[in-house]
Amino acid sequence: MKAIYLVLNQCSFDVTEKCLIAEVWCPVRDLTQVQDALRQGSVGCLVSPCPCAGVGWCLSGYLVASFVEMPEPMEDPATGESITWVIFLISYWGEQIGQKIRKISDCFHCHVYPYPESEASRADTMSGLHSQIQDLSVVSWAPLGGRGKCLIAEVWCPVRDLTQVQDALRQGSVGCLVSPCPCRIPTSESPPTLIRTNKFTAGFQSIVDAYGVASYQEVNPAPYAIITFPFIFAIMFGDVGHGLLMFLFALWMVLCENSPSLRQSSNEIWLTFFEGRYLILLMGAFSIYTGFIYNECFSKATVIFPSAWSVAAMANHSSWRWDSQSPCEPCLRMRWDPWWGDSDLATNHLNFLNSFKMKMSVVLGIVHMGFGVMLGVFNHM
Repeated sequence: MKAIYLVLNQCSFDVTEKCLIAEVWCPVRDLTQVQDALRQGSVGCLVSPCPCAGVGWCLSGYLVASFVEMPEPMEDPATGESITWVIFLISYWGEQIGQKIRKISDCFHCHVYPYPESEASRADTMSGLHSQIQDLSVVSWAPLGGRGKCLIAEVWCPVRDLTQVQDALRQGSVGCLVSPCPCRIPTSESPPTLIRTNKFTAGFQSIVDAYGVASYQEVNPAPYAIITFPFIFAIMFGDVGHGLLMFLFALWMVLCENSPSLRQSSNEIWLTFFEGRYLILLMGAFSIYTGFIYNECFSKATVIFPSAWSVAAMANHSSWRWDSQSPCEPCLRMRWDPWWGDSDLATNHLNFLNSFKMKMSVVLGIVHMGFGVMLGVFNHM
């Protein structure tokens, strides 16, 4: 390719006839045979090639030929023999001569290039060849020259981050002779999944990834798990005291998260707790909330707020009547009545509460699974 660029650069005259440019690997000792074969294939003309460093032209009959040798010998990749790259430029008149020259070139496995007729076309061809030479020089610089190291990599990159990658490559190549040349490669493969997380969502995303990573452009369930996971945990383990301890422990880790001693600890169990500090924080907060509803603190029924239920009005009222349409006014709007649970009014309060918690967890779990199935429907649409 470099030799073709050299020939086109030297041939700046206008050519109105048809022209054939070819390049071929040829041992120096076989160069005479190639030239003789081209002379014999030229019917009605005489070709006298001049193989030298300069470009020589021999005008005779209906054919003009020129041969140029590359100044540096190159190694044949098949045999390992040192050979000279020979370029020849042939201008001819008539289709018959052109067909015979092409056949001879095919026999010697030459690479044939059409010669542009106009000056503008030749300039465009030279510019394209020059760009290809530069690209090939960058690719083959390290293995051929042995002057340095070269890195060729294929990566998946989001479109909105492409500018940042290019800027990083430019900054990393400051002072280098070769600048990086990133380019997009068309592919039919499915891109990998990229889920952007931060220090708050990383713990929840790790739990979701433990069950499976969503495919490309599928709905990520991790944002919904930020609320559903600690809430279902709190329904099963609702306790004000235990939840408060969890909340304070997680709050301490959050406030001291920039401490090097905490972040760089070699204890694997501690790092597990530290990476899930925001998850533990929400689990503790939800446990405190459900603990108020259950009136439990450290697994003991506790009267946090007094009961609003009283029988004084019924005891002092003499007349009674039944009104099925009148709704009952609740004594407590957000929790169990401690009077009902801690007194002898309900002898089955423990069995009832345990059964109620279990059934409520099952119902909410089914709702949770139904929500997951609905997300799966969107993934398959």
